[in-house]
Amino acid sequence: MPEGSEGPDCEAVSEEAASTSSISISNVKHVYLDFDQTICVVHVFKQLAGWEPGVDPPHALSERGQIHRLKMLNAASPSFGASWTARALGGRNSNMVQIIVLTKGMLGACAYVLEQEGLLHFVEIFGLLGAAYGELDFDRLALQPSRLEGMPEKQRCQSTASLIQKHMRARRATGASAVLVSCDPEEVESVASVCLGILATGLEGREMAELRRLCLDSEQAIQRLWREVPELQDSERTHRKGKGRGIKGSPARNVHDAIPELFSSLVETLNIR
Repeated sequence: MPEGSEGPDCEAVSEEAASTSSISISNVKHVYLDFDQTICVVHVFKQLAGWEPGVDPPHALSERGQIHRLKMLNAASPSFGASWTARALGGRNSNMVQIIVLTKGMLGACAYVLEQEGLLHFVEIFGLLGAAYGELDFDRLALQPSRLEGMPEKQRCQSTASLIQKHMRARRATGASAVLVSCDPEEVESVASVCLGILATGLEGREMAELRRLCLDSEQAIQRLWREVPELQDSERTHRKGKGRGIKGSPARNVHDAIPELFSSLVETLNIR
């Protein structure tokens, strides 16, 4: 799949990437998250494009087309859900941690999924824009523009390592203060000289427990965040209006036992219809 031109080889950051177990919570300030199959438990882009099973026709390839197709799916029934990952990290500015989402899919589709689950205002997103992968018949319909379509400065036109290094340099961050979380072993390996790397597949794994330990520090940190971020309280009240305690009225499931109970009630894995 085209990702645009690869940036120049990344210069090694002075601090070598270390194991997460040796990094202090106070050092991690930037968390870079893969989207498909890391935050979201399915590959949203491929299913919307018809490249793998999960979504019936019409399929869409363009950013605008995928946003509209997601709206259609949500109108019919809940179709996609963000995992607990971004919410469990505590939000964009919890403990001074910045959450950046990287996708090789369409930025607008990623933004739509995150917005539907109350996560969009927590993150910064880099992805592909417009018709970077081409168009299908559905994309060529006279679809209304969406405010979720990405701006040119958010276009992903570099390798993951180059993008992360550029982002870190702009913020004068060091390699020990950043971590990439991805389900792709090659992506994790590619950032070895730039920042920390955690290999995560969906919702499970020792690595996710380590990431939670890095970014949350303690249950008290979450309780403090809960008091300080009104949006989380509003989100909980909205979800509790539905049947059960999970998003869109379904009981939360596939949530790790270590996640504090107040967060496990907010985020769930939704079935593909």
